[in-house]
Parts: sequence; C-alpha cells; structure tokens
Amino acid sequence: MTMWSLAMITKDATATLEAALNSVKPFCDELIVVDTGSTDGTPDLARSLGAKVSYFQWNHDFSAARNQSFLRSSGEWIYWMDADDVVAAENVEHFLELKSFLAGKTEFDAVWTNVRSFDGQGTLLHTWSKPRVVRRAAGILWNGVVHETLEVATNRSTFWPNAWIDDHATALRPRTTRNLELLERAVASGDRSPNHLYSLANELRDHERFGMAVATYRDFLDVGHGWKRTDALMSLARCQQQLGSTNGARATLLRAIGEDPTRADGFIALGEMAYEQRQWKAAIPFYQAVVGMERPSSGLSVESHYSWFPYDRLAICYGELGRYDEAIGATYQALATCPDVDRLQANVAYFEQCRAANSVH
Repeated sequence: MTMWSLAMITKDATATLEAALNSVKPFCDELIVVDTGSTDGTPDLARSLGAKVSYFQWNHDFSAARNQSFLRSSGEWIYWMDADDVVAAENVEHFLELKSFLAGKTEFDAVWTNVRSFDGQGTLLHTWSKPRVVRRAAGILWNGVVHETLEVATNRSTFWPNAWIDDHATALRPRTTRNLELLERAVASGDRSPNHLYSLANELRDHERFGMAVATYRDFLDVGHGWKRTDALMSLARCQQQLGSTNGARATLLRAIGEDPTRADGFIALGEMAYEQRQWKAAIPFYQAVVGMERPSSGLSVESHYSWFPYDRLAICYGELGRYDEAIGATYQALATCPDVDRLQANVAYFEQCRAANSVH
C-alpha cells in the first residue's frame, strides 16, 4: 500500500498533540512535525509519540512553515492536520479506504475532505471542505501568510465525503490581533490576492471594524470566485446591518441568492430579517425555500441550516399566525435533528394547547 506522511506545524501544543498524532497513526506511516518555537515541551512530546521533529524559525508566514513540513515529508501522499484537530476513531476506516483508493493513482493531485467544527458543548456548528491529502510528486505548496491555502486544479482533485476532520478548538480559541496585523501588513505591501483580501475582511469584521470590512469585502468581490463569494456577501450584509444600512444588507443578500441559489445562507438571513421584525408571513417563504436543500459539498456551511433550523423557525411563524397544525408538523420535523429536544417538545405542547383552545371557540 502507498505510503502516507502526516505534515504538521506546532507551537505550544502539548494539550492536544497526543490525541492528534495518535488519531492518525493507523493510516499515516510517517509523522512529520515542524515546530515554530514551542516553550512547553511540544517537540519532546512529538518525538516520544514517534514523530520526526524539526525546527522552523518563525517569520510571521504560516505558508512558509507549512511548506517546510511538506518538503520534509517522504511519503507518496501528504496528509496535513493541525495539532488541535483529531480524526475520530469511527472515522479511521474511511481514511484507510481513501488510502487504498489512492494507491498507485497519478490522475489525482489532491483529495478534498470535510472539516467539522464544534462549539464548547460538542454541538456541530459548521462543515466545510479543504484539500487535505496531496500527492507529493505534484509539488503543491501553500500560499498566504495566514489563513493559508493550497491551490489545486479542479480537474486534478477529487472529493472524499466519507472522511472528515473534527475541530473542537477553533470556537474556544481566544481572539487576538495577530492574524489581522499579518494580513494588514501583507495587503499594505501590495499582496492583494483574493485569499488575503477575503481573510483580511473577515478579520476586520471579527474585530468590529465594520466600515473597513465593507470596503475590503467589496475589493474581494471584484476579484474573488467560488463559494467564498457567497460567504463574503453574507458577511458584507452583516456589516452593513451593524452600520445601520438595512436596505443595503437586504440588497446584498438578494445578490447572494442570485449568484448561488443552491446555498441556504441568503435565504436564511432574509428570513431572519423578517422574523426579527415579527413579519411572520414575510419570513415564511425564505425558510420554506431551504427546506430539503442539499448541503453543498464545497465551502463553509452552517449545519443547522440544512437540517432543523428552518423547520424550527417555520413552526414559530405558523404558531404566531394561528396555523397550529402546521406549527406542530414543522416542530416534529425539527425534532428529528435538533439537539434542543426539551424546548421543541415544550413548543409542541404549547401549540397543541393553542389548537385545542382555538377549536373550542
């Protein structure tokens, strides 16, 4: 069977490194760890777990560090992962199947798999896909100083939906200005690549610099492509709302739907705008539009938007309009996948009481 190398960069990762490395040992034959300046014993721990450890002098460039981990790998295929990610035990077999599938193949240079992110309570928040496994002979390297990417040709890659990475750390990570400063420096120096503009706009949004974020999202939309356009439009609309431009936000969301009506984001956001104004009839068509919509295989997606959330919102809208049979039906649909079972069961009981009282009159 073909040889796989794990490529990982680390810094002060002793809290999560053992779980990460042990989770990939069943399908990675070589563990390459490039440390960027740990002071907590991460390199020694990595060695004790069987990794080949080397050092990288940090130069404020994540791609440069990741590229070192790739260049030091010797496997036919390179699998990369962060030190706070993990492959769940029940998911290992899917990576073994992928490894078997790739043995001897040269028609692919990269394989995309999903990343699943969770909140602190273990609730699944988002799913998105990334090129996760690359053929070493293809010479694919990273670019971008932060929020770095691997650029792979569509006709030379494939998607393996059954294998995924679990990320329980990102949602808990404290926000710092490091990434914002790195991106501002890169863009100011003339590197206005779509990835840098998109990432900078997101950092400006997260640091509540909404005016600058709006301008940067518009710069990205002049040159960007793919699923990031929809995500940028959604974030642009949120920034416009923060700045008090409700009409501008609505127009941006309609643009998002027009550019890609197969994604739920714009429909849900427009539904929420009406819902928050208690405009129940106006909200209903937007939620109805995403019921049964298939979650896209590319880009970032909010898991609940393709499962229970639109049903939950529809139930409330129907209930407020006195359409209790529909409210009960929608709540039962939401119960099939929503983790907040107690609340929904209470809603069903409430709608049933309202229906009974209404029938008396």
